Amino acid sequence: MLTGGALWTHRPGGTDVWSYPNIHGDLAATANSAGAKQGATRVFDPYGNPLATSAIADNSTGAMDYGWHGTQQRPQEHQPGVSPVIEMGARQYSPTLGRFLETDPVEGGVNNNYTYPTDPINNSDLDGLFCLFGRHKRRGGGCRGGTARKVARKSYQSGRFASNQISGRNSIGLLWGAAGGGSCGFNGQEVMIACTGMKRFTAKGGTTIGAVFVSKYGTDPKLMSHEAKHADQWLLFGNGFAGLYGFAYVAQGECNVFERWAGFSQGGYTQCR
Repeated sequence: MLTGGALWTHRPGGTDVWSYPNIHGDLAATANSAGAKQGATRVFDPYGNPLATSAIADNSTGAMDYGWHGTQQRPQEHQPGVSPVIEMGARQYSPTLGRFLETDPVEGGVNNNYTYPTDPINNSDLDGLFCLFGRHKRRGGGCRGGTARKVARKSYQSGRFASNQISGRNSIGLLWGAAGGGSCGFNGQEVMIACTGMKRFTAKGGTTIGAVFVSKYGTDPKLMSHEAKHADQWLLFGNGFAGLYGFAYVAQGECNVFERWAGFSQGGYTQCR
């Protein structure tokens, strides 16, 4: 891979291939060693499928070549008669399905173990370890990202808090915290309210209602990150989330799908790993 994203494939005998990218990082055109363009300009849909009659370029060895996200050197296997797959770091990705073929190795990284980012034009998952705001850290979990992503994350959190506030769920959580004798304060990291030191009316370590976490213990960043996922669930499912969680708890116990979504390890569910 050369400066600017161009790919040079050297082949003995003067049949070198030069592949040139578009602004998305897809290798859209090829030229021979004399600089003459070879074949049509290649175009891909947002999920990596070639459009019209354009086929992936022959710019590597055998039936594994670079096209969609080619500047990131994500090779596509395209054996005749076999559905193509793209090697995306930790997992294989199917452009035909727009999904991964293996589960996400990062627990709680996405809302579906096989999903690709729902906005594939502006987001990507080049290592198979997608995180909604930024990328997963190699060690220690969590997300990392630049200032723009942090601003977007904070904007989302504020919107989530406001929606739960308008619905009245936050008020219910605050009433619950007051009735249980908790001390309530604002958690700026996750844009939530945490009522800690509850003396009564708490189950296990704590419960999240809307964007309010009530607990008989204190809080730490990992636990609040876990509870923020539950706040997301309240936002997504509305008031029906209480019934959905209750049904999942009866059917699956503490290790239910909603706790898996929120991340077992961050929530302290050691028996569910």
